[in-house]
Amino acid sequence: MPQRIKDKKSYRDVYKKLDIPVFMEPWWLDITSNEKWDIVCCHFDQRDYFWIYFQRLSKLGKEIIPPPFTQHLSPFPIDHNYSKVFEELFAALPKHNFIEFTSSSNELINSQGFEIKERYTFKLLEKDFDALRSNYSKSLLRKIKKGDDLAFTTKGTSSELLTLTESTFQRKNQTNPYDMGVLKKLSETAITLNRGVILSIKENNVVHACGFYVWDKQSMYYIIGGVCSNANPAAMSVLMDKAIQIAIEKGLTFDFEGSMIPGVAEFYRRFGALKTKYFEYKKTSGVLGVVKKKFRDYKKNKNLD
Repeated sequence: MPQRIKDKKSYRDVYKKLDIPVFMEPWWLDITSNEKWDIVCCHFDQRDYFWIYFQRLSKLGKEIIPPPFTQHLSPFPIDHNYSKVFEELFAALPKHNFIEFTSSSNELINSQGFEIKERYTFKLLEKDFDALRSNYSKSLLRKIKKGDDLAFTTKGTSSELLTLTESTFQRKNQTNPYDMGVLKKLSETAITLNRGVILSIKENNVVHACGFYVWDKQSMYYIIGGVCSNANPAAMSVLMDKAIQIAIEKGLTFDFEGSMIPGVAEFYRRFGALKTKYFEYKKTSGVLGVVKKKFRDYKKNKNLD
């Protein structure tokens, strides 16, 4: 009989036998949450269901949110029992003032108390590179052609990644929201485990673009990247094209881990990426939870001014 998932320890013992996203693997969670993740489980219809979560204490109470660089931590697996097991798993979570998670399922759409928003990622499902490239926009193909002389390497370094990530935020006059120590450890560990790669594009021995990608049994994901201030205009397009080719060689689909930012979304569409819907769920509870929601709304509205 297969080993049951009962807690964090038993999950560590069996996770390699499961077909799960890389974001649910213990090594990933240990780094992104500083080992502060946990799991609640239930058994239904002769199958294990679980919800991995990360809880932190903020000034406004206890909140359950995704760790940095981590997508789609929600009840798993998603099947015909999803709405049934959700209530049991949700009830087993520790007390909290705020919760946020994403799911590809809309079966929870009528769940009371949740603020629900549609979000989108962009995916390439075609696994034949020539067929996939035939869906590239003409302008993208021209740009990639102009980048023929750029040097490409699969041996990019975490130092290059961090430098270009910081540079990209600075150039946009934005505060970098990520812990660069976490990104450094995450990228280096992924490479050591053969679960990720840092790709870079160089011209005259200067790094112009750099990206961090990881994969699981199904898909390759673009996590984060950046370009230098005087980057060759073709650098990022060539970088993504090379990453997609690696995904195809591995027999994987490619996930851009989409963006709601119009300019970024348009860049992904030029690769013929399929706009794929998922759902963001948020819920506040208690006095602190309500205050937290108002404070979040205030910050959001202030940033839009």
